[in-house]
Parts: sequence; structure tokens; C-alpha cells
Amino acid sequence: MNTAARILLPLAFSVTSVLALTSETWTGLPANPSVITVQKDGISKRVPNFTATLTTATLSNLAAGTGVRLRGTVTPTVSGNYTFTVSGSNNVTLWISTSASRFWKQPVAWQHEPSSPQQWNKFAAQQSAPITLTAGTAYYIEAIAMSDKAGGHLALGWKTPGTTNTVSIPAANLALLQPDPADSNDNNLPDAWETQTGLAESTIPGALSEYADPDNDGITNFQEYLLSSEPLVKNTISNGLTRDTWQEIQGQQVLSLTAARTRFLSHPNSSSHVPGIDLNMPGIDSKNYGARYRGFLVAPATGTYRLWIAGDDDAELWFADGTVKDPTAQTPLTSRFGKQLLAHTRNPGGLYST
Repeated sequence: MNTAARILLPLAFSVTSVLALTSETWTGLPANPSVITVQKDGISKRVPNFTATLTTATLSNLAAGTGVRLRGTVTPTVSGNYTFTVSGSNNVTLWISTSASRFWKQPVAWQHEPSSPQQWNKFAAQQSAPITLTAGTAYYIEAIAMSDKAGGHLALGWKTPGTTNTVSIPAANLALLQPDPADSNDNNLPDAWETQTGLAESTIPGALSEYADPDNDGITNFQEYLLSSEPLVKNTISNGLTRDTWQEIQGQQVLSLTAARTRFLSHPNSSSHVPGIDLNMPGIDSKNYGARYRGFLVAPATGTYRLWIAGDDDAELWFADGTVKDPTAQTPLTSRFGKQLLAHTRNPGGLYST
């Protein structure tokens, strides 16, 4: 893998005393229940329709086709372990940084299906693992929510040290973030890294967005930055696969997902790098979902292999072994364009039934 050294930046900016979060709203988005819609069709393509100061960690009455991003800092008054929680009318993701810098944010909580306003415990993934925070230290916080139906809502909550109840994060612990001199174009990517990797000079439309993928390797610019890889050179992430999930898919067949073309051909609810193929893992909220894993298989030794697939409900295994040939060059295709259906399960059964 070609690598670009990660830029280490001093925190040379200050946090204001305004007890609020910055709220950015994009309207007229495709009515698709996915935060990726906000990222790709909103943040990456145009400025928000509205920017406002939000004095609470809640929003309500969002119109259909509306995406929202909240940004700022959260400062605890007591040191200890905090559990952050999200609640929303549809897809929501919450990021927390290890400091006031936006460049170190990590997703900590999310939901892919609706919950009632401030319903903090409907899905396990709504709640983060305990995060140790230091009193008086500001931490960057960001949340993105997508509303595909009228009446959308969003709330950010936490459990403070020594308590068991989740409450909305008080305004007294929130603050607006001053413009960061290390991020002059406000795209959550360091200017120095953009210059070092050539991204700043790229003529590819939308290349400077943190969610862009100008080299089409399936890794966004922000992920490339965290991985210290090149955003303009195709890379691969080893030891895992890309998992896309679509929530609220009714039915027990793969066709239930693939035939719903307005959903399947649009953004999934989530897309992430996972270490293995097992849907019994954190982040899968319910039974009504479809999932797709994609990547490459590297054989440890030359020889003959037999592949299996097992699943509860419908599952299909596609593989490109070079049997299919390029019709022009007559060369074996081992890319996605040469895939064939090798194995499948068609009847619902128990876990790992074949």
C-alpha cells in the first residue's frame, strides 16, 4: 500500500463559550433512510440550505428528504466514564473525538431504524461503549441524521459517571467550535494533508469532501487520512471485507433486497470494514435487514478449494475465479465483472444452517 504520513496538528484553535451546537440542514435530498445520503448528496455536493445555532441537543419536525449535521464540542464537568446515546426518527450516527480536534473523530453510536423521540434503549447500537472523559476538557462531537419521512427528530444523550439514566446532553456542556486554522475549507480534513497528498490540486469534481473517494477504491478521504494512505492512489484494506447493510427490508429472500431497486441501488444505511462475515455482531439492529459483503479472497496456497455459505434465511455466495472471460480480450476475469453464483441457501433455518 502506498502511504501518506498522517499529519499531526497542534490544537491551535479555541472553543467559544456559546452553549450550543452548529446545526446544518440540507433539504430536498432523496428520501432514502441513510446518513450516507446526507454525506454524499448533501455535504459532499453543496452548502447547507440552513445553518443555525442549536441551544439543545434535540431537533424535531424535520421534513421528508431532510439531512442534518450537528457539530461542536462537549465538555464534561466530572471526570469518569460516559455513555453516549442517539435517538432519531431514522438513520443516525454519532462521532466523538479524543480531543477538541475534528480530525480524530470516531463513530461511537448509531441506529438504522426509527425510534420514538428520546427513546434511548430500543437498539443496542444506540449506546456507545463507556468513554473516559476528563473534566474541563473539550471533545469534538458530531452527529448526522437523515429523515426520509415528515416529522423527523434527533436527540443526543449521555449517562454521566455514577448514574444509570440517559438524559439529553445539557446545553451547559456544549459549545460551538471556532473555525479551525488547520482546516480552512471546513471539510474535516487537514489542509496540510490535502497539500501533501495532492488532493488540494485535484480537478476531480467533489474530490475535497471528506466522504469523497476520488480514486474509487471504496475508501473515503477521511478513512484514507486515518489509515495514512493515498487518497488519489487505489489502496486495499487487508484482514476484512466491506459490509453494506440495508434496514427495514421485508421478506426472507435475497430478492427482497435486490428487487427493491430504489433502495438497493441507492445508499445503504451503513457501510463499514469488518473483520469477518458474521451478522451476529454489533451494529445489526434487527431481523429486517439485507447485507452485502464484498472484497477479495487470497488463497494461502495453490490448489483446489471448496466454498460454503450458511445462513438463517436466504443467502448467496458469488465468486470470480476466472472462469468467466473478458469477451473482448478473452482473458480470465477475477474482478466483480466475472462473478458467478457458486452456493446458496433458500430455506429459512437455524443459525449456520446450510
